[in-house]
Amino acid sequence: MSDELTDAARFCSECGKGIDGDSTFCRHCGAKQDLSAAPAIRHTLPNPPAATVRTQIRWPIVIVLAVIAVPIVAVVGIVIVVMILNAVSARSISPIPSTVTAPSVANLTTENGQAALNRWMSIADPSGGRVTIVGGIREVPSQNIATADVQLSNFHYQSARGYGQRLYSGLGTATFVHYTDGRWVLTRIETADAWYGLTEDPAAFTTNAEVQ
Repeated sequence: MSDELTDAARFCSECGKGIDGDSTFCRHCGAKQDLSAAPAIRHTLPNPPAATVRTQIRWPIVIVLAVIAVPIVAVVGIVIVVMILNAVSARSISPIPSTVTAPSVANLTTENGQAALNRWMSIADPSGGRVTIVGGIREVPSQNIATADVQLSNFHYQSARGYGQRLYSGLGTATFVHYTDGRWVLTRIETADAWYGLTEDPAAFTTNAEVQ
């Protein structure tokens, strides 16, 4: 049986515990009750629901935290984006005018350009082909490159179109590229036959011989 009392409640005259107002006997101790006595009525004010109280307390805190957090998150996001862009920019290497050269990297001269060509030839034709710069090196700052006329002698190379080994002696052009880190790199050697379409092969050779 529930211990809740009805609106018209009284207390037992013997044990003092609460009983219903129309009870003849106490449900706790069994004592007979005098119904003519005025009941002791208990009035209770209802408590507000717990959920309502919590809502009234938490919503202002949530709003304040949101107002503070949004600018912080925005600033952190901007900082991260800037850091990523700076890292990508620092890694990129693209040609720049030849006047901007890192002090630790050699300037391009006929001598070190010839050395780079010799290294290329030693790999491209170990059988004894030769390549020699003729007339010096011409820098083209607007294109971040330099070119040199070359004389190729007894240059053996493998046909790119399945015609076997070829032998070439004649003029050609060497191309050097200047990079943002100051390096000059020999990137291409092209034969005169390729210029005039006198060969079925694309007689141009790519390499990556750094000028030292």
